[in-house]
Amino acid sequence: MIRRMTGLGYLLVFLMGSTGTAAAASSVGDFSYGQLGSASVGMRGCGTNAAGEPAIRISPESNVFLGSELGLGAGSQLWRGLGSPGGPGADGCGLEFRGEPNPGATAGGADIDLAIAPDRGVDGTRTLYVASLNGASVSVAHSSDNGQTFAGTGVQNGLPLDDREWIAAFGASGSLLTFTDQLTRNIDVLRSTDGGASYGQISQAIPSGDYRAAANQIGNLAIDPARGTAYQSFAAPSAPSGQTNNEVFVGVSTDRGASFTDQPIPCSTAGGGVDHNFPNVAVDGSTGRVWAAWSDDTNVISAVSSDGGRTWKCSGPVSTRSAHAVFPWLAARNGGADLVFYATPDTGAAGTWSVQFAQNVAGTPGGWAAPQQLMSVHTGTVCEAGASCSSQRQLLDDFGVDIDPAGWAHIAYSHDAPDLGGQGSYTGYAVQTGGVALSPAGSGATSASPGTAAPGTAGRPPTGAPSSRATCKSRRIIVIRVSHPPRSRLRSVAVYVNGHRVRHGRSAARVRIDLRSRPGSTVRVVLVARVQRGGHIVRVSTPHTYHLCQRRRPRRARR
Repeated sequence: MIRRMTGLGYLLVFLMGSTGTAAAASSVGDFSYGQLGSASVGMRGCGTNAAGEPAIRISPESNVFLGSELGLGAGSQLWRGLGSPGGPGADGCGLEFRGEPNPGATAGGADIDLAIAPDRGVDGTRTLYVASLNGASVSVAHSSDNGQTFAGTGVQNGLPLDDREWIAAFGASGSLLTFTDQLTRNIDVLRSTDGGASYGQISQAIPSGDYRAAANQIGNLAIDPARGTAYQSFAAPSAPSGQTNNEVFVGVSTDRGASFTDQPIPCSTAGGGVDHNFPNVAVDGSTGRVWAAWSDDTNVISAVSSDGGRTWKCSGPVSTRSAHAVFPWLAARNGGADLVFYATPDTGAAGTWSVQFAQNVAGTPGGWAAPQQLMSVHTGTVCEAGASCSSQRQLLDDFGVDIDPAGWAHIAYSHDAPDLGGQGSYTGYAVQTGGVALSPAGSGATSASPGTAAPGTAGRPPTGAPSSRATCKSRRIIVIRVSHPPRSRLRSVAVYVNGHRVRHGRSAARVRIDLRSRPGSTVRVVLVARVQRGGHIVRVSTPHTYHLCQRRRPRRARR
């Protein structure tokens, strides 16, 4: 099977379902979800649409933006939810349809990607970018009013052989745009410093004389919102003589895209390809940690770097109980990470694929919890050959997840249309309403599945949990009482200190944590409890920051 996309993205005819009244959201696991409506601009609620291969981004104000595509030349579509965090009461049908962000001559429609400026401009707004292929160019629409209106920019006009673009933003008005140059197969890097009004090529992610420049599969682009470092992922052969893209690399730029140093992830090297659409990279602005994920067609595996991509530590397979797992996408925030992928337990041609959701609260390579199986999205095989596919293309090439400031996950996914087994595609949205939220340290936030109390009562922090006030603690041995609801059982409690799992003493429902050997004056402690109720086990996390008082030296007696 061909693993690299060829030609101009893809040309695909979607089946349009009939439009009607807004439908109610459904629920599965810890998520509310539904098919987004597109009957008219301004419509809120679920309905029908004919878009696929979506991207999703969330601003620091919890503004949710979800874009999806209608096919090359047919344009793209955008939904938004202003001030729409997840958590109890969040609605998978809560987004508003905003129509076509790439109008007129700049109409795109293939390989959509979104970016949000990490900083506000002088007018107090953040720029939203929507990038899409438009055949002879890449189209970038940009908005300074939260997607109410857009201006369009065609870039690299006259270069008809470009494919799979990605966009990421820095500062208040800067962004980088990367794509595969089909003439050279290298990854071209363009930059804008005027809010997306114009772009110019400044570099390539791989040196032109490097063997990987002509043999690679591009992955996404991410920029650290706090430090400005850019990370471009790609898969390529691990050696010049290699014939398969069997290793993941991350190009690192500390000068806003002017130059890149390509760092390998040695523990990603496999006997077969790791380019099962696409290698993915994410960066946690709160810690600077860089995450990567990829698929070898059977498993989804991740890696994490704490030194800006220079060295990496890999996980084992994150996907479990699946025969095939593809299209991984990461989001990282507040010291942890969320990961989604499509997977099926079946090996035959009639398998059912579902969205899988995994969380890493600890922020360590082996900290992944078992993935949740969410909504079923496809039956059959999955073709990954891009425009060469003649069937089984409904899931297209990727989908996405992002995390809001409170730590809740939001997922944009593709689905067979009009229903499972259909030959078209539609875009769905799922928002986390319970379970584990990757909450900011010190927030005291505890979350649980709907109808299931977390340790503590009705979603409150456990009894005895510390205050989030910045007052320091003189005692360095901390005891936390963990309670659980009636007719439930506390199965286990894991403790992570500054991202590392530590041993602790536990008597009944009390956890004893020894911080005497911890350097520094501030430590982040996360308790992860497994609570069984009936036949279900719920994982609940409670993060806290402790400010430890500096130890005073004993005063010498006066002579």
